[in-house]
Amino acid sequence: MKKNIIGKIIASILLFATYVAILIACEPVTVSVNSKGEVAFARSEGVFFMDFTSGKLNLLDWNYGSDAVPVLVKWAQDEKSLAFTVKDNKDSQETKLYKINLDGKKSRLYSTSKVITHIEGTKDYISVAQAGEDSDMGVADIVQISARDGMSKIILSNVGDFHKWLDEKNIVYFKIIKKNPNNSDIYLAELQTYNIEDRESKTLVKALVNKIGAVDCYKTSGVVFTAINAGSPNAAMNFTEGMSRNSYAFRYDFKTKALEKLSNDIINYVNLSPDGTKLLVKNKTGEYDSAINLSYIDLKNKSLKTLIYKSTGSISSNSSTVQVYPVWKDNNTVLYWNLNNVYGSNGQSLDLMSVTLDKMVKANLQNMINAEIAKIVEKKGGY
Repeated sequence: MKKNIIGKIIASILLFATYVAILIACEPVTVSVNSKGEVAFARSEGVFFMDFTSGKLNLLDWNYGSDAVPVLVKWAQDEKSLAFTVKDNKDSQETKLYKINLDGKKSRLYSTSKVITHIEGTKDYISVAQAGEDSDMGVADIVQISARDGMSKIILSNVGDFHKWLDEKNIVYFKIIKKNPNNSDIYLAELQTYNIEDRESKTLVKALVNKIGAVDCYKTSGVVFTAINAGSPNAAMNFTEGMSRNSYAFRYDFKTKALEKLSNDIINYVNLSPDGTKLLVKNKTGEYDSAINLSYIDLKNKSLKTLIYKSTGSISSNSSTVQVYPVWKDNNTVLYWNLNNVYGSNGQSLDLMSVTLDKMVKANLQNMINAEIAKIVEKKGGY
């Protein structure tokens, strides 16, 4: 009898759980990994982190039975807590930001009527990208929130979702200057740094970017980003009729001010390995190639190696496209998602997968997640 109950629970989870993210209108699908390789994630049932080596799943916040939808999770810099967002329901834009300790003690730091699409942080602050006040531009504002008491303020407006802290004072991001009147997904932008103490910004690069342009950094030494085209701050950048929105990966060195294109492949996402030597990318080889591959670039020689052909780069949800962001688990392992059509229904599910760089060994981590959450569900009374 008990075996049958568990079977039903697991079946329900397979059909429902990880694809909570597919029900979300705009927010990307991703996870957060700490220096120990522990993976934090949000599902309809709550907020968790898991050690896939030991198979231990840790429940931080239980959400089962609630209309609320946990969405984004981010490890704190000291890895003693996490920040996560919760929407009031799957159709709502009302979003709350919480800080939760590893013992499950949580506090609400911030709430907004805007969709939050990105979380970063320092020792003292959590920063979020939320839908901007300038609805005509259709881009983001960055809100700086005290990790101690939740005091908040908008520090940057009309910027891209992606931003990164270089240190405790400086942040790097795309400042959106104007959008293409003939293609609202293309913008004229400046890659800038901003100092939160003196409130001064500095332009590093001028670029044409698309709406999902990505940024990552080597902390204080340089930054990698995606752009349609990029040049010096004084470079002439103009919209042209029928221009392509295909983007590429670039690298900018803070010390030498050197700017270089890293690959001729079309790339719309970049993520640095923990040691900063490799760049994880979502790429395709040609303009008319519909398949998105998961690859990495060796930054020493700029060689590109594909890990997964025809990977899941995005999903369709409520007439919108939701981006799916792979991440590094460690310097030799990448976490990514595989999209499945659920047999006998109109539903879809996402499996969390891993692949190693050295031996190209793939593993489905979803079964482990589902089984461990099924145990918690049963213990708490079942579905």
